[in-house]
Amino acid sequence: MSSLIEIIKDGIRSICNKTSAKFAYWVVPAIIAMILWYLNWIIPASTSSDVISGIGLFAGLMFTLLFVITGNYKARKSKLNNSKNEEDVKYLQRYFAFAEQSISLISYSIVKAGAIIIISIIYRLFDSETTSNIAKIILSSLLFINWWQFVIILIKILSEMYAMLYDDINK
Repeated sequence: MSSLIEIIKDGIRSICNKTSAKFAYWVVPAIIAMILWYLNWIIPASTSSDVISGIGLFAGLMFTLLFVITGNYKARKSKLNNSKNEEDVKYLQRYFAFAEQSISLISYSIVKAGAIIIISIIYRLFDSETTSNIAKIILSSLLFINWWQFVIILIKILSEMYAMLYDDINK
């Protein structure tokens, strides 16, 4: 359980390193969720099952990406570790920073995907005429906030990968 908490802490720290990122990650989805709550908007249950499929697919891809990044770092380290060239040393340091942040973000995205799947399953269980509208709205808001945050995580991972790949091309 403590490693799960560490993954969450590291992931949030990697995403929320700037005030604008904190605002986009925490405040914007909460405001939108409150507006949707006020409007009594509820996510359709069929959308929830589609999201479970999509999120599960992304989580699997992200899990594979963890091993690719780790393997690439080890290969680069063994190749450049004994180099005396300052450019190689700086490149290896940049790649290590990239790998470290990417592993935090990808691990966190997998945890976030699991949370979305669990909330979606609970949401599907509450999808009946006897369930109070308040419960549906709360779960719908939780789903929306977590979806938004998941998309932010994916954008952050993509931007980190883009920067490192661009650096690789120019090396």
